Amino acid sequence: MYGYNGAYDTSQNYMITWRFYPDVAWPVPGSNTITDTFGSTAGRTTPHNGLDIGTWSSGAYSWKYEIQAVKAGYVTAAGYESSMGYYARIDHGTYNGRKIEARYLHMESSPLVSTGTSVSKSQRIGWMGSTGNSTGKHLHIDFRDANDYYDPLTFLAAPHQKEVVDYWEKNPSLKQ
Repeated sequence: MYGYNGAYDTSQNYMITWRFYPDVAWPVPGSNTITDTFGSTAGRTTPHNGLDIGTWSSGAYSWKYEIQAVKAGYVTAAGYESSMGYYARIDHGTYNGRKIEARYLHMESSPLVSTGTSVSKSQRIGWMGSTGNSTGKHLHIDFRDANDYYDPLTFLAAPHQKEVVDYWEKNPSLKQ
């Protein structure tokens, strides 16, 4: 079972609509701003191997975005690496015939999960940041299957704009 949804792609200045599977969560509740897409070559020598989800800020407010696991899984690595910054790598098993091993990169600080632990769908695993090789606060998420990267939008369910607004109304303490 799937549906359709979309997000604003700031790198291309248009809305993207894609198919999503409702039992796979969007990794950044409260933000559906895509700042760089899979395969993009803008400013790169090789195509972008993931999806970048950015932040929203206005005047004196900067929003604190939590990063959540897209599905239940097993943490295969978590820590710090110079180019990835603080990160977590989670094996989410197989879904629709494809292995989902996701890397969540550039966290603000150490991940809230440890190597060898299990996570549940939508469990908070960290906070969006700009550590490692990063040009600004965002989440870079990528999926691999036998060392081949594929477009994360194939599996992710993006929140509707109303859900984004409701999220901030329900979580005012996350405003910084």
